[in-house]
Amino acid sequence: MIEFIQPSDNSPKWERELYDYFTERSNIDIDREHLYHYTSAPGLEGIVKNRAIWMGHARYMNDTSELYYFRELLTDNIRRRMISDKSRDPSEALETMQEACRQQDTNVFFTSLSESGDLLSQWRGYTGGKPGFSIGFPFKRLQTAAGHQNARLAKVCYDEDEAKRVADTLISSWITYFQTMRLGPAGALASELSKAVSSIAPLFKPPGFSEEAEWRIIKFLDLDDLEVRFRSTASTVIPYVHFTISDIVDKFDSRAAQECCNPAHADLMNLIHAPGQETSIETTQALFWRSFRSCPMVESSKLTFKFN
Repeated sequence: MIEFIQPSDNSPKWERELYDYFTERSNIDIDREHLYHYTSAPGLEGIVKNRAIWMGHARYMNDTSELYYFRELLTDNIRRRMISDKSRDPSEALETMQEACRQQDTNVFFTSLSESGDLLSQWRGYTGGKPGFSIGFPFKRLQTAAGHQNARLAKVCYDEDEAKRVADTLISSWITYFQTMRLGPAGALASELSKAVSSIAPLFKPPGFSEEAEWRIIKFLDLDDLEVRFRSTASTVIPYVHFTISDIVDKFDSRAAQECCNPAHADLMNLIHAPGQETSIETTQALFWRSFRSCPMVESSKLTFKFN
């Protein structure tokens, strides 16, 4: 298991930089009470019954291209250094880093949330082409639950200049580390750097996706960890992890549970029905009540959109 443990002063500089950047993205303040997880009707039923959200393995996401975005920025930076006449970077170090960017041997699991609970692009992308739901989790409780489960809740960065700055800083630190360790391209450093790339890549997406205002809950586990579960499709077996929401919901006191539909309770979960969702509000609340003895505040989308 890879844990989010603060590096010591003796840790390599790049390790401390990675930890500091993760911490920076985790501590961003938002002006909203909730983060929203979009899901289909079957997905909602599974979340409530299992009291958990699925965290998918990065390698098996529907669209893995976004996870290569930061790797491509790293690769471009390395390539420019290799062809520059002014570069004094050792070629062996740059070749090792190129190899690290090609590898993907870290088992990263994550799930996505948005600052917006009623966004058309999210309804289209995460509800299976049918009217679904967005579940609003109280932000502070979500942060606490992530910490209890050795995960990190972090805001995705869409600023390409910042992504390039992070890439350049890490490469410079890695070169220094390489020269200190003096490992060849086939040595352990390539694998070590590959894990670092895989760990930070989910924090970056291209600027064109900025409307999503996405946050991700990120966790690292070896595939033989007992916490990892497996499901099958017609052609493959896919690993995933449960992110338990019991820590979030079970803290509601009895008064809050009795008055769960009272808007005064801003720290409760809320739920938004997608445009065209035919499930009644009473049905949705009953589903939650049976599992949690509490129900979210429920409202319908304010958008006008018709699913096919």
